[in-house]
Amino acid sequence: MSQDQPPVFAYQPGPSPSSRRSSLGGPLFLCAVILAAFCNIYFVAKQWDQLWAFPQSVTQSEREDLDAFYRASQLAQEGRAVDAYDPEVFRPGLSEAQHHLIFVNPPHFLLFAYPMASFSYGEVKAATGILILASLLLIPLFARQPAEMIVLFALSAGLHYTLLRMNISVVMVALIVFALQYAERRPVLAGLALAVATVKPQYGWLVPFFLLNSGAYRCFAAAAVGTIVLVALSVLAFGAESWPAFLGIFSDPDFKKYALGVTPGSLSLQATIGKLGGSDGLRSTIQMIAMAASAGLVLFLPRRWSREARIGVMLLASAAVSSSFLYYSWSLVCAGLLFMLLAVPRWPVSMQAAAGLVWLQPALAMLLFNLYPGYATAYSVFVYATICATLALAIRLSVKNDGIEPAFAG
Repeated sequence: MSQDQPPVFAYQPGPSPSSRRSSLGGPLFLCAVILAAFCNIYFVAKQWDQLWAFPQSVTQSEREDLDAFYRASQLAQEGRAVDAYDPEVFRPGLSEAQHHLIFVNPPHFLLFAYPMASFSYGEVKAATGILILASLLLIPLFARQPAEMIVLFALSAGLHYTLLRMNISVVMVALIVFALQYAERRPVLAGLALAVATVKPQYGWLVPFFLLNSGAYRCFAAAAVGTIVLVALSVLAFGAESWPAFLGIFSDPDFKKYALGVTPGSLSLQATIGKLGGSDGLRSTIQMIAMAASAGLVLFLPRRWSREARIGVMLLASAAVSSSFLYYSWSLVCAGLLFMLLAVPRWPVSMQAAAGLVWLQPALAMLLFNLYPGYATAYSVFVYATICATLALAIRLSVKNDGIEPAFAG
């Protein structure tokens, strides 16, 4: 390895302690992050017994999204992977409280989930919890943040919701952040990370447009080839019929009910429009238009902007137009803000206020759900608005700092 090329997992916190301190956006934003960390610690402590209960069987679990993955693993090991996409067959293996769950991950996800059923559910939950905590530490590490921000991020970026649901979205975000940072220096490894992240494609679907924008063609090719290989392996392992079964779930009434849900925790654009009274057709149309527009935005982001600013805007846009976005996905928003910190270490008050508010939203929502549950759905519309406002201010900040060298240039 050459001396001017750092190791893949090298920690690069910046040139000096003063630069590290200045990278934290400003006092208003920093206070919000610290407050979010304390709130998450409180919520985790309050629900400690529930979070760290490790039932032996999936039929004893009553709240985790992990149940769907474990049940799919059971069916795959029985040679019935296709049945994972049939709610009538899939749900009887779950607890009664979890009969609303459906399995909507593509068949190549099962390549990674397959071993789960070889262990007890409690063992798989413990391993998943460790993976979640590791991912929360790795995201700011990959984003070259100082030690204090690594700790604050791990404690505040949707920690409580992620552990409560045992959702692996944060793992996908960690893979995406790693790939974005090393797309040019380690294109093949970064591309393989993106290929793995396609098992939950709603978070990284804008990344290919960013790779084209930044000229990271080798990483793009590696990701494409890696994904094709994973798809081919899934066909060999689970049969060609697994893919039609997966695609068929999107026309299933149970999926439509799930996808078009307007619960307080549903924070996507189409869910927000539904909460405002929009019809299903209007919701789908606006969602598709927004996704197409964001793809164009990312593809044509000015190359004179710092790479960090373009990554930050892309990640925030991904959150704003994702077809499915919930509080346990919050690490995607926070990761976008980490890159904005790299691009512009000191923010104006307006950006600090918006970014601090959006960082706090999972904690604020939990407080509202407990104190004023009747306002939770209406408040979730405001939550989506804070994401959009932060994205707009991030674009404005990038424009105003056009051509300025980022504090942590890689």
